[in-house]
Amino acid sequence: MKQISAPLPIVLLVDDDHISHIALTRAVKKLDVDNEIVSAKDGLEALDYLAAQAAGNAGTLPPVVVLLDVNMPRMNGVEFCNAVTANTTFDDLVIYAFGARELAANVKRALAPHVAGYVSKDNPLDALATAVGHAQYATHSTQMRM
Repeated sequence: MKQISAPLPIVLLVDDDHISHIALTRAVKKLDVDNEIVSAKDGLEALDYLAAQAAGNAGTLPPVVVLLDVNMPRMNGVEFCNAVTANTTFDDLVIYAFGARELAANVKRALAPHVAGYVSKDNPLDALATAVGHAQYATHSTQMRM
């Protein structure tokens, strides 16, 4: 039997904080991951990126795992999740929400239907390891046998 491997999922960091992007870049080097890491400064930029990825792939979104900051200008994490849910092209998107502090209960309730989990912004290495671990598991579990 021949195994066909799916491409490694893209890790999309959606955060308006430049320091978080630097910390994630360091975490990528430390974990030595092969996943492509893409950054967006807010939910609107992330939606534009995702739409472009789907358009360039015959209307199908390639595998993407999102690390999503909850508090951002223009479009925050809850608004992003609502927009993603409204577009069936993004049905297979995996989202991890994070914030600098413990997320408030009402924010967690609003995000609950949309996210795979919550990670701490205070520890970017763990956040990336969680997202990449999920991405690698998803890739491994969707391999096809011929």
